[in-house]
Amino acid sequence: MALQYIFGDKYFKKRLDEFKIEDIPYLEAKTKTINLYIKALESGRIEKTKEKSIQADFLNNFFGDVLGYEYKDSKKWNLEKEHKSLTDGTQADGALGFFSITDNGIREEVKAVIELKDALTDLDKPQQRQNDKRTPVEQAFSYSSKAGGKCKWVIVSNFREIRLYHSSDQGSYEMFYLPELLEQDNLKRFIYILQKENLISEKAESTIDKIYRERQEIEHTITKKFYNEYKTLRLDLFTHLKTNNKGQDEFLLFNKTQKLLDRFTFVCFCEDAGLLPPYTLKKTKEILKNAFDFEENKLWRQLKGLFQSIDKGNPPHDINKFNGGLFAKDEDLDNLVIFDDILLKLIDFSEYDFASDINVNILGHIFEQSLSDIEEIKAQIGNGKDLSHEEKSEVKKNGKRKKEGIFYTPEYITRYIVRESVGGWLEERKNELGFNNLPEITITDFQSIKTEKKKNKSTGKLTHILTFNKNIEKHIKFWESYKEKIRNIKVLDPACGSGAFLNQVFDFLYKVGQVINDKLSELRLGQREIFELDKHILTNNIYGVDLNPESVEITKLSLWLKTANKGKELTALDENIRCGNSLIADKEIAGEKAFVWSENFNNIIQNGGFDIIVGNPPYGTPFNEKEKEYLTKFDSLVPDYEIYIYFISKGTQLLNQKGILSYIFPNTFLSILYGINYRKNILDKFQILSITDLSNDQTFEDTSVRTCIFSLKNEKSENVITDLNIIQSDVKNVTPVFQISKTQLLQNIDNWLKFFHYSPEKEQVIEKIKKHQSLKEICDVSQGYIPYRRADLIKQYGEEEGNKIVDQRLWHSEKQITNEYRPEIQGKDISRYFNLHPSLFIKYGKHVAGYVEPKFFTSPRILIREIVNSYLYCAYTEEEFYNTPSIINVIQKQSNYSLKYILAILNSKLIVWYHYLTSPKAKKGLFPKILVNDVRNLPIPEVSKKTQQEFISLVDIMIKESKNLFLIKEQFLKVLKSKFNSLNITAKIDLWYELTFSDFSKELSKQKIKMTLVDQSEWISFFEEQKTSAESIKKIISDTDSLIDKRVFELYNLSEIEQNIVIQK
Repeated sequence: MALQYIFGDKYFKKRLDEFKIEDIPYLEAKTKTINLYIKALESGRIEKTKEKSIQADFLNNFFGDVLGYEYKDSKKWNLEKEHKSLTDGTQADGALGFFSITDNGIREEVKAVIELKDALTDLDKPQQRQNDKRTPVEQAFSYSSKAGGKCKWVIVSNFREIRLYHSSDQGSYEMFYLPELLEQDNLKRFIYILQKENLISEKAESTIDKIYRERQEIEHTITKKFYNEYKTLRLDLFTHLKTNNKGQDEFLLFNKTQKLLDRFTFVCFCEDAGLLPPYTLKKTKEILKNAFDFEENKLWRQLKGLFQSIDKGNPPHDINKFNGGLFAKDEDLDNLVIFDDILLKLIDFSEYDFASDINVNILGHIFEQSLSDIEEIKAQIGNGKDLSHEEKSEVKKNGKRKKEGIFYTPEYITRYIVRESVGGWLEERKNELGFNNLPEITITDFQSIKTEKKKNKSTGKLTHILTFNKNIEKHIKFWESYKEKIRNIKVLDPACGSGAFLNQVFDFLYKVGQVINDKLSELRLGQREIFELDKHILTNNIYGVDLNPESVEITKLSLWLKTANKGKELTALDENIRCGNSLIADKEIAGEKAFVWSENFNNIIQNGGFDIIVGNPPYGTPFNEKEKEYLTKFDSLVPDYEIYIYFISKGTQLLNQKGILSYIFPNTFLSILYGINYRKNILDKFQILSITDLSNDQTFEDTSVRTCIFSLKNEKSENVITDLNIIQSDVKNVTPVFQISKTQLLQNIDNWLKFFHYSPEKEQVIEKIKKHQSLKEICDVSQGYIPYRRADLIKQYGEEEGNKIVDQRLWHSEKQITNEYRPEIQGKDISRYFNLHPSLFIKYGKHVAGYVEPKFFTSPRILIREIVNSYLYCAYTEEEFYNTPSIINVIQKQSNYSLKYILAILNSKLIVWYHYLTSPKAKKGLFPKILVNDVRNLPIPEVSKKTQQEFISLVDIMIKESKNLFLIKEQFLKVLKSKFNSLNITAKIDLWYELTFSDFSKELSKQKIKMTLVDQSEWISFFEEQKTSAESIKKIISDTDSLIDKRVFELYNLSEIEQNIVIQK
């Protein structure tokens, strides 16, 4: 609802109070300049003018004359107009910083970028440009990331308002509304924040930079301190309730623990927001000082009275009736024994400033984190006496499920998804209602609006009636019709968590609602309809479901905190925010959580479903066998029982015609092998509006999951263009990549992720490579065996023995016990052209979980490590080694193809490049992989044995010299270790031959190993001798490797231009 200011807190107020407006130099001239623009806005002149024709004057007048940025000096200046990015040539309308002429050209240090739009442009609305649907704000942020590492600020304006953003955050900004800029407080704030002396500094940190940094540090410290106290207090309160309420169900007690915390949080917030009398909680403490009551629960009696007053109202104490459900009569809670000592700790929470230090946005983060803690506690509840073993297992499973499946969704993600889905749907409705065909309104049209007094014939009373011409009538009719659309929109989050998406939806709809009301008021000479917009949105527009009852309550609380208002009751949310299993309606499987959509949201389902479905559905969570059976019947196309994909299916089932679904989930959905049929089904039945890849964005803390945002529309069409976008981690800003047709998506149904790294030039090279036969035509390819599978072993050996075999890895040994035990090589043992000898043995036979024919472990073969990096790691062996799926094995099927010829191709730069662009797992988070299917489909040119022989000779050199390099390296380390027993072989010491002797000595010093002068003399000679030998071998390897790369390019007939495309990856 309210704008979230960057500096809207008590710390900034102190600094602003010290700034005296009368000390501003040339104040009269500055106010005169501002007033000229205000008059131009009032007259409508600026609205009729394109930004290009006035932007230079605007920049000079406001940033130059008013704010003090030098722009007239031709040698040194601070305001640069039409600033071009050095990286891609895109151009911001302006930049603030330090610019000067030097002997080497123009020196620049950009501190802020400026983007200007015309006065009719909404800064938060997507622009209708071809291939670019970004908002002006997003466009401005894209310039900041290209302006150098010292660009900290982003300024956006449409001549009506000027906004200042920090380059790291689109969610909060300082806004200066030009028509109100001459009001003293506004002018003072405007000049203090944006003037050159404060906003930018050439050498030191600027005043505003420092204030921002300090504010971030304070906020981080307070938030961390608050949450630690909050978390500790929850545990203390829960323990207190258990200790003093013996025999009560622990789940009930935990539920009441959380409810009490929610109530106290709400009261603290309302106190500091002026919705409850100041020090309401503190005053209850005063009772203890003056009471002669010896009971230890005096506070609890008082607090129950306070909660009842908040629920029902207590006018003598200036307490409104809030109602809403949070403070409703709760017999179970009221009957609990709660002593004063723990309640005093809860009351101490009110010492925090909930208006500034712990605001609604910070509480949102805390609530989200709280959900993980709640599930962890629930997983540990139960002392064995009042819970059956089965119930405890279910609690643990569900606790783990939530903990592993749900992650906090950052605001820049919720904001983008809501704007694209809700905003996109509303934009369509506007177009359907004829917004683009509305006549332009002139001053003459506005002058036609008049108020007439007419007498009502039946009552005889005078009434005021508006009259207007047809142009005004058309506009009023449009905005009234549009208002009905927004009043009836239905938005759902089916896994709502702490309510992050629903809160964002509320903010978006509230802002649009205000715009509509302002437009209608303008067309009706200021007359406004009395209408509770916030209550209407909460009760008619937003809906949520979650499996976790605490999540449901936290969602309600977060919405109440956002909309609480003195003089108004809280909006009841029980009908809109519900607890249940969004995927399962069968009580025999889901118990009380079984959720029947047609019963819980009957009217919506009867009317076709929800208009918008948004969310961050859980992922990576397991199902039991009954759940799997149920969900298979629900949608048999879902691969690997992935829960988030079931949420896609459920969402599409609940969508209204032309409704939009937009989720964030793992980007493996775009390329998972077993998901081809599911993706094809989606493509057949729906329009895919956009896919935004977040591979380069660390979206979620403490997880390596790479994600994407996927948006579809419930409408079938053949002529669909899908927008492809990316979000980069440094700017958190959406960047369009290109648009793609439905046909292209269908042709590449196996892997949509590759589009984000494609270009027409790259695609041409890939198609050229693909023309050759696949490896599976000439070789047999298999992954290694799977030694253990717990479920199978428990079935075969019983639970105790089965678990023992897995947990103790009983079929593995460090020595060969019998002939059944075979040497086992691991993925980490494989390098390019070389492999280590195994250090483990496996008892191999058909008893292992995933048996593989021994020919893949005994024949001459290529070993390919599953985990890849900047290279594939492929080696050749003729020895008998067994391996798990961490290695893929390639053996001959056709004798006219040498394995060494194939090995050269697999280890080449070209195949690494090809794999990166075509394989689903090549860009997978921290551990990119090559899959068996990728290897089978690698294109291999058909060549003569003579041509192969050249590659075989080169590979023999690579195998020989790679082994020699390993031996010299290991021999050196062996000598080193014998001399210094305590030495730990670090990554740098392991590659000692890449260091100078000085750096080598420093590495030893880090481990407190110091050489005497005699030692140094001996070691430097030995080190340099061995280093020279190693470097000589390395050069042979490097030269041979380059020659192989060159020959492989020739094999695939790549031109020099095409080779450069590969090399420049």
